[in-house]
Amino acid sequence: MSEIITAEFILDHLRKMVESKQFISKEEWLGVACKLTLLRIDEARKLNRMNQEVSKRKLEIKQGQEKVNISAIDLEIQATDEYRQLKDQEDLLYSLDEFVRVAKRASDTM
Repeated sequence: MSEIITAEFILDHLRKMVESKQFISKEEWLGVACKLTLLRIDEARKLNRMNQEVSKRKLEIKQGQEKVNISAIDLEIQATDEYRQLKDQEDLLYSLDEFVRVAKRASDTM
């Protein structure tokens, strides 16, 4: 059974290559950039679902308050695992975008 290829799988593989100082060819850069661009769609959808879940949680907190306090809602949300995972997912998407940009530039200069 083969392992499912995800953006994180590809990034981990590249991290290992960089850590072991392996050369990454122009073709590999382009291939990885293409794969990550395609996989970014899945990661963006995951982020959208996470945003929706955090928003639902905010609504629950708001409805449980007698007097609405937006600052308290935000503080309570930021203390949740869901919010941390959402922020991690945002960071992953940013990293994917940057990696693809760097990969395109690297393939042009090799």
